[in-house]
Amino acid sequence: MHKKGWPSYWDYPAGGTVKAGESCYQAAERELLEELGMTLSLEKIPSRLTVKFEEGWNELYFVQWTGANPELCLQ
Repeated sequence: MHKKGWPSYWDYPAGGTVKAGESCYQAAERELLEELGMTLSLEKIPSRLTVKFEEGWNELYFVQWTGANPELCLQ
């Protein structure tokens, strides 16, 4: 309820900013590992949606996980 953006709504499971020298897919892979503990290669998967806004943009990747169920902990 206390999130700045979209309070009381589900949000993207992982997200962050692209660091200098990183591509969008590399940043997405890093954020998946940092936030969900999941290792996934996005190099050959194009982003499916770009959302532009005043402060920047979001690149959204849609994937279907077929590996073992990871141990996820909702925050």
